[in-house]
Amino acid sequence: MPSRLQQALRKGLEPGGNLADELFRLGDYVITNEDDAREVCEALKQFPLPQPPADEFFQGWTPLHAVTALFQQVENESAFAVLFEQGIPELIRVFDELVDEPDDQGDALLFVLKILVMYGSSEGMGRLVEAARRPLRPESYLWSVVFEQLDEALSFLPWLFKELRRPLPQGFIAVAFLDCANRALAAGHVDEHPFDTRAGRKRLEAWLVSTDPADQGYAVSAAAALPFIRRPHRQRLLALALDHADVKVQLEAAWASATLGSPAGFKYLRRMCVSPATSATACARLRELGRDDLIPQEAMEPQFLAMVDLCSWLANSSPHRRVPDHLELYDTRELFWPPTKDRRRVWLFRFVYDAAGDEPDQNAAATELIGIGMVGSVTYVLDEVTSDLPPLDIYALHCCWELQVNKDPAAPDQRSAEAGRSILAEFNPDAAW
Repeated sequence: MPSRLQQALRKGLEPGGNLADELFRLGDYVITNEDDAREVCEALKQFPLPQPPADEFFQGWTPLHAVTALFQQVENESAFAVLFEQGIPELIRVFDELVDEPDDQGDALLFVLKILVMYGSSEGMGRLVEAARRPLRPESYLWSVVFEQLDEALSFLPWLFKELRRPLPQGFIAVAFLDCANRALAAGHVDEHPFDTRAGRKRLEAWLVSTDPADQGYAVSAAAALPFIRRPHRQRLLALALDHADVKVQLEAAWASATLGSPAGFKYLRRMCVSPATSATACARLRELGRDDLIPQEAMEPQFLAMVDLCSWLANSSPHRRVPDHLELYDTRELFWPPTKDRRRVWLFRFVYDAAGDEPDQNAAATELIGIGMVGSVTYVLDEVTSDLPPLDIYALHCCWELQVNKDPAAPDQRSAEAGRSILAEFNPDAAW
């Protein structure tokens, strides 16, 4: 009897079928046998398929995406061998047929490149170089995903770096390549940085002096390359990075300086350890350098670490995507926390985002954004929590929310401060709820 995967592939490839939908319905299907692997290879022989009508649900997730994704879901050596020997050549063939007309399939082709690199295909590496030189979707962030696969394909790095250093790629491809090179040099996998050329150093300098906010992330990557740039060129670039307006660039520059043995670099990192906005990065950099002893005691206090945790969440997981302009303690207490079924200390912090950002505005105070975040269990900011709510109501709402997320039987049907207070009072009878 055909497996679920085989049935889905056959049904999706029938006239009028929707292959992306059929494979999506499989969920996290794992390929554990050669028969399934061969069926995937046979399906690829029918590609390129006619472009299906746009589907809002899949938002660009094409049949080629869906079939290529199966190459990541293998947990059997013989099945892997079938995909490598029979499937990879088919992916290369499809790539070659579509790469001249990538408008509708560009992201899918980058996903194919990811798999070719992941499988360590020498022909696939050639397609990577070709795609970078064309360039194929030069501003797509999928290039980072492609280059990240090279962290496991180390034998190809010297050849690839030689191929792409002259000329360097354009657009975001160059930044993804730079990040890949930085990781390889830091780990000692290669000895020479591909950006340590006249053109490469010029590119690094352009990112470091740019005033375009969109280039700040690129400047961070440029600063991270500086320990691997030869003197005397490095000194000028390092001075530019240390003088950069963005603190993230300064942190990378300080790490680069410390890596090269500069006491000033270590001093700067130590100072940044005691700011909640920069502590996580600064402490991590000192630990990487084997200088845990320089981390101040203040940076390891529980309340300070809680502030760091909220800053990290706001910068990486919230819609704001940056650390707040102001942060202060709103409340803290120790109590039994029903979602985790233990006694623990929890914190509430009041954070503020200035409406004007870096631009002066007489009306900024009237439109600033104020919120309350909780730390101690699941770090989070609830939409319904306003800055004028009393602490007990906020804890109560978070308790309800976390119980609901955990699908705990104790979770109330409706999230409310009253319901949460009742639950907390049951486990904390001595508190005034």
